[in-house]
Amino acid sequence: MVIATQTPIESRGANPLPESQMDRFMTYLATVGLQKNHPKNPKNACRNRMGQVGLTHLSQPLGRWLAENGYSLINGGGNGVMAATAKAFCSVENRKGLVVGVIPSSSPCSSSAERGIHGSPPGYPNPHTEICIRTHLHLTGTMGKDIASRNHIIILSADKVIALPGGPGTRSEIELAIEYKMSLVLISPAGEWNCFAASATTVKTVQEAVEKF
Repeated sequence: MVIATQTPIESRGANPLPESQMDRFMTYLATVGLQKNHPKNPKNACRNRMGQVGLTHLSQPLGRWLAENGYSLINGGGNGVMAATAKAFCSVENRKGLVVGVIPSSSPCSSSAERGIHGSPPGYPNPHTEICIRTHLHLTGTMGKDIASRNHIIILSADKVIALPGGPGTRSEIELAIEYKMSLVLISPAGEWNCFAASATTVKTVQEAVEKF
């Protein structure tokens, strides 16, 4: 998603940057959520009640609010919620933040032969990704917590994480954020993420979510 974070107060001995240079150090907020054409699985403990692809009633106001309030956005660079949030973010004029996409590999890269045919999956990055970080990490979905998944990079590179309703991949990102003890808010309008209520802040609306930040 590390691109840059502002020098923490506890870093004693560091020289503060001039005010004119401070805006290059942004707060990075990861958004995770539903991917286009992701199958719903009613057997999941946290059910996916997605509504329309991209969850535009949630992703659009969230993307705009992040841009208007000086954040940079980092996500997986794909379609669905990732693209919808990024598109809304980019629609804000005179914003300081950028959209960063951490892109998976379309196949394993364990050998020199595999690395020789490295590529990104179809549709990656989406057209609203401004900084593209291509990785060798190919596992996604139900394998999203595996060491060969880019989800670790997305979560650890963010200063804060916000999750919209989604499927197994989103669930894995939420679990990683909890395990890495990240600042995390779950937007759960129909109880999609109530199973994480003991470990994370859950809200029903974008307005409630941003108030937590």
